[in-house]
Amino acid sequence: MKHPKNQHTVKCLYLREFAAERGVKHPQIYAFDKTNQRVHRTSIRNVAAELHFYERGDTGIEKGLQRFEDLFVGPYRRLLTIDKPSDLTQEEIAAVVGFLTVQSLRTREVRELVKSVDEQLSCVLKAEGVEDSALGSRSDDDMRQIQVNSLILNGPRFAEHLAQLK
Repeated sequence: MKHPKNQHTVKCLYLREFAAERGVKHPQIYAFDKTNQRVHRTSIRNVAAELHFYERGDTGIEKGLQRFEDLFVGPYRRLLTIDKPSDLTQEEIAAVVGFLTVQSLRTREVRELVKSVDEQLSCVLKAEGVEDSALGSRSDDDMRQIQVNSLILNGPRFAEHLAQLK
């Protein structure tokens, strides 16, 4: 498999449920541009995706996410056809919860939040006379790595907590 450059923060399978037309080769979706305050129609390939969002080279993160998401496909399709979510098996529930966990941690918004906390903490420490050159000046690559590490380290624990919720 060729290393993907355009990496999605929301799985295309999920986005297809919101497609303007079903059964077409290149489905499109209505998207809201927050900057311009406009709604426009675009290919699902262009939505919730950025060039090299998780990795610049092939470090395995994107492939790992894909393998993890593949576990979600069956339960997700079944969830769309059953009457009650409680009809899912424990295994299917675990796959859905795992997907939701990763989905909540893998967005641009989470990365921006981490960057903001980093910058604010740097300001607070400077005001207290503590200088830390690493805080507040991290590069985009640093933020990418922090987010990926969070997915790897915190994702399973977060999923366990979600799975215990009713």
